[in-house]
Amino acid sequence: MSNVKKIDVQEVKPVFIGDIAVRQDHEGRYCLNDLHKAAGDLAHQRPSKWLATAQADELVSELEALNRATKPVYIRKGRGQSGTYVAKELVYAYAMWISAGFHLKVIQAYDRLALTGVAVHEYAAQDVLQNPVPYLQTIIEQAQCLTGNYVQLIHKVELDAPKVEYHDAVASSSNLQIVSEVAKKYGIGRNTLYKLLQEHKVLMTDDSRSPYQRYMNAGYFEVVGKVYTTANGTRRTNKTMVTGKGEIFIGKLLRRQGRLPSKLAA
Repeated sequence: MSNVKKIDVQEVKPVFIGDIAVRQDHEGRYCLNDLHKAAGDLAHQRPSKWLATAQADELVSELEALNRATKPVYIRKGRGQSGTYVAKELVYAYAMWISAGFHLKVIQAYDRLALTGVAVHEYAAQDVLQNPVPYLQTIIEQAQCLTGNYVQLIHKVELDAPKVEYHDAVASSSNLQIVSEVAKKYGIGRNTLYKLLQEHKVLMTDDSRSPYQRYMNAGYFEVVGKVYTTANGTRRTNKTMVTGKGEIFIGKLLRRQGRLPSKLAA
């Protein structure tokens, strides 16, 4: 069930679990559907079941808060590449959710890969020696696929250059905006945006609507306090402000949820 082999062809390192090749997309994410097949293809262990758990949701949120260029989860559609692709951290978490034994085998395989660039699980060793051709054919096919993806990625980078420059400018901006201003930029209602951010545990659900600390630490929000002096004494109010990085983070969240108007969703 768990034969893992991975051979390094420069940056191309396809993973095998038994006779199942775990595909990678051009951004280095791994296909959970392939791991699901390698683990036994049981219905109750489908990737969609795991991604619906609170643990998976929290892990994805933490990875998103790191503001990496690559999304931790991406669902691809298309002949030969369809599936749910995830960051390596989520591969480990999914394997652990399936079983302790499967989790251990995946960890050991990646450890061997990190040390040598080649990882052959003990269950696959004899088959690799006696019948290496199918393994090599799969590696070559994935190398060809990834080479094509690389060319497409370079083309996309060139096309997206103006957008990247804009994002860099926004991210480095020190201007703070209230949530309703960001909502207006993205063409949605203020309350709709507040509800979405609360549902994804970005903002608290109490009256303060303050951001959770990890999103403050990521530089997405700041809380600005004001002190008022009245006849009844002094009182303080806090207001959640969105930074330039926060504006980009909100845009990505809206796009993933399909809530971004078509004119802004490119």
